[in-house]
Amino acid sequence: MRVLVTLKVPTSVVQKMDVFKKKYFPAGFRKIPSHITLLAPFDLAGDFHVFTNELSKIAQNFSPFPLAINGLGIFHEKVLFFYFTKPDGLGRLQQEVLSAITSAYRRETKRKNQDADEYHPHSTISISSAERIIKYKAEIERSLPKLNFLVDGVTVYVWRRDYWRLEKELEFHSQ
Repeated sequence: MRVLVTLKVPTSVVQKMDVFKKKYFPAGFRKIPSHITLLAPFDLAGDFHVFTNELSKIAQNFSPFPLAINGLGIFHEKVLFFYFTKPDGLGRLQQEVLSAITSAYRRETKRKNQDADEYHPHSTISISSAERIIKYKAEIERSLPKLNFLVDGVTVYVWRRDYWRLEKELEFHSQ
């Protein structure tokens, strides 16, 4: 079972980010709405319900935190994304989730060294040719949304043949 763990983003923010994804990456939009990746997709070797119970316990150790779009970035010359602020606790959340998955669920990724990479919260806007990505970036920079919002949990998506399906929303501990 292929699983993706993301930050839980308010619907109003997802809708604003979706405007860009629909325009610049319609094929990707049909597979999954805009989201902020917490961990890259991986193959879950254990039981899904046990896994989500473990994630829920981790989420309960966190309180909601603010996040904001901090600009645009490009990686591998063909992926355009929003990048976000990195508030206190976000790195710890990512590390705790990564640690639980790695030790208990024999996490596998396409990139072998991904676990060693520093976490950068991001939301993919488009995947295209290098030329188009540069053009898209210039267009979006002129109307870059100023979004500040509260993250209050994590979400779990499961790959279903040709799209990602939201399976679970796990709330942080409310203050």
